Amino acid sequence: MAYAPLGFDRVAMRAGGVPEEVQVEMVSGNYFSGLGVPAARGRTLAMDDESAHAATAVLSYGWWSRRFGRDPSVLGLTLYVKGVPVTVVGVAASDFIGVERSRPTDLWLPLLTIPALKPWGTSPESPWSLYGSRNWWCLKTMGRLQPGVTPRQAAARLNPLFQRSAYADFKPDPHRPAELGLEEARGIEGMSERYWQPLAVLMTMVGLILVIACANVALLLVARNAARRREFGLRMALGGNRGRLFRQLLTESLLLVIAGGTLG
Repeated sequence: MAYAPLGFDRVAMRAGGVPEEVQVEMVSGNYFSGLGVPAARGRTLAMDDESAHAATAVLSYGWWSRRFGRDPSVLGLTLYVKGVPVTVVGVAASDFIGVERSRPTDLWLPLLTIPALKPWGTSPESPWSLYGSRNWWCLKTMGRLQPGVTPRQAAARLNPLFQRSAYADFKPDPHRPAELGLEEARGIEGMSERYWQPLAVLMTMVGLILVIACANVALLLVARNAARRREFGLRMALGGNRGRLFRQLLTESLLLVIAGGTLG
């Protein structure tokens, strides 16, 4: 799935006679289906929207609620993004704000060939175009790994293909070779790589402390039961059996475990 912001910051948009600025992304036709994001209203973008470069749009649920008060008649409404008319075809699921949490998206458009709508705020007069400039690397991409395939294995298999495609039109820069790197998409961006090792060490220490605490409690129970040998001997002399004593000790231990677990 490919995506790119329409501008480095918010872009001008007009709904009716009210101009405002919104966060807009251009995405591939399989963006919503690849991420598994359904529509709350209408439909999401499809491959036909991308191949036909249709001037369609999908609203975020949050912006639909704030700007239109969840009005269902928003479907079919014409919005003007940087002066270009686009038609609303759907509203995304309520819990979806885009793939970058630091930049919540208000509006999604398919990848278009309209000069006024170029990724990253590129001016209409710029020679760079989405489909016409093969060395303009303007898209961010996401993919799903097959089960059992690690990011390292996937990068090793994808890099030769990526480099052949990257250097099809120009010579590589020996100081900055093109390398394809894969980053985990789940969680907070960049946090997994930074904190994985410290958290693993911390959780190992927590596990060791838990084992020590359990061993201490077990030793305390053994010592307590050793002090009760006279009580157990008297119970058995009065007709008690081992089964009843075992059930009593098991009940006491379970109560201790449940109380400790609840407090923990």
